[in-house]
Amino acid sequence: MSINPSVGLKALRALYALVTATGSPAPAIRTDTTEYTEERLPAYNVFRAKDKFSYEGAFRAAGATFDVTIRAMVKATAQADEVVDPLVVWAWQQVMADGTLGGIVQDAKITAVEYQYVTKGDYDQLAADITVEITVDVSRSDPTQNLTFGE
Repeated sequence: MSINPSVGLKALRALYALVTATGSPAPAIRTDTTEYTEERLPAYNVFRAKDKFSYEGAFRAAGATFDVTIRAMVKATAQADEVVDPLVVWAWQQVMADGTLGGIVQDAKITAVEYQYVTKGDYDQLAADITVEITVDVSRSDPTQNLTFGE
């Protein structure tokens, strides 16, 4: 028996496709937990951070909000902000150019960018975590059913 992917996973795949589109300033991976060595940088990592659901006044539908993180990572240098900024700008432009992710969701928008330094010993990394908030109505009984667009 095959189980269909959830609407949240479909949205994650769509964001990944946007970040890896032709012209991307860095290679991207999805939900990668392996170590980022110096030769793998710069890079994007796209992963789900949190799924939230609301049921107010909805009989069949659940209001779903998926927070997805697009992490732009670079080697920390004296001016690492100069290196990570083009990655943040590219991701921003790709996400905000299509707020429905190709008709998959009601809305996809960037709600925050947080910067953090990661100590790695021989070299440090700067990670810019771009939070994308995705909203869509799904079936209360089946998160694979998109009630916003009737999939």
